[in-house]
Amino acid sequence: MIYNLIVLPHAANDVIKAYLYYFGIRKLLSDEFLEEVKNIYKKLEINPQFYCFINSKKKSNFRYRIK
Repeated sequence: MIYNLIVLPHAANDVIKAYLYYFGIRKLLSDEFLEEVKNIYKKLEINPQFYCFINSKKKSNFRYRIK
């Protein structure tokens, strides 16, 4: 099952800011960053449980990758 990923505006703005930062260093680096963000979004759409909540005791909207 594929889930719909919702990227909030402030999260999208963070991605744009990071992209521009990396672009200032080197264009290829910014392209690699954006490709990695897209890959993470695809993983989340397929399996959002792949990333667990940062603070499981408190309801948090933030997740990190399980290793």
